[in-house]
Amino acid sequence: MREDMADWKTVVADWQTRYHFSVPNPVEPQVLNEVEAKLGGLPTELKSLYQFCNGITSGWFKVLPVEDPTDIKHTWDGIRRANDSVKPSYLEQNQELLQQVLVFASLDAGQCAAIDSFLAAPSPVAEFHHYTAF
Repeated sequence: MREDMADWKTVVADWQTRYHFSVPNPVEPQVLNEVEAKLGGLPTELKSLYQFCNGITSGWFKVLPVEDPTDIKHTWDGIRRANDSVKPSYLEQNQELLQQVLVFASLDAGQCAAIDSFLAAPSPVAEFHHYTAF
């Protein structure tokens, strides 16, 4: 894990000061493990973020939350749904493309941020892609 992302508490506190957003509670370990297994892995940084807080929302930018049965109202449209192979929420519902990437953030107007699936296994986030719905 990159040293500058090792402490999400410090990073998120800094972002809160600059961008004024609230921080949801972390994901229960069992729920996080289930979603990680379903998705085939999560990048180390993203998993570490979920252990600190369940996503981040600031205006048009949203790190997708993990669907949490105890807070379904706020987590329904989360990372699991965004990467659903039957009915994807993003990438123009392109199932072939979804097999190549892991959608982890919602931008604005149907856009998303994703990383290559081979990077989704525990490893540093080295590259991400920005996709626009047409």
